Amino acid sequence: MQFGILSRIVKGQNAAHCRRCSTKMRRLNRKGLLAKKLFPYFGYYPWECPVCRETFFYKDRGVRVK
Repeated sequence: MQFGILSRIVKGQNAAHCRRCSTKMRRLNRKGLLAKKLFPYFGYYPWECPVCRETFFYKDRGVRVK
């Protein structure tokens, strides 16, 4: 999966649920130049909905799962 300009940057929303289908979101690894270099500078993290496969960038880091 490649992040690009079409991925959405969302501010001030709860990153735990998808805004389209209300499914619980999951954190993704950073891929691509923008996701690895630019978005961390501003504090954005990549998230994906497992149902609709929509990717978003949220300021919420999420909870670490071991």
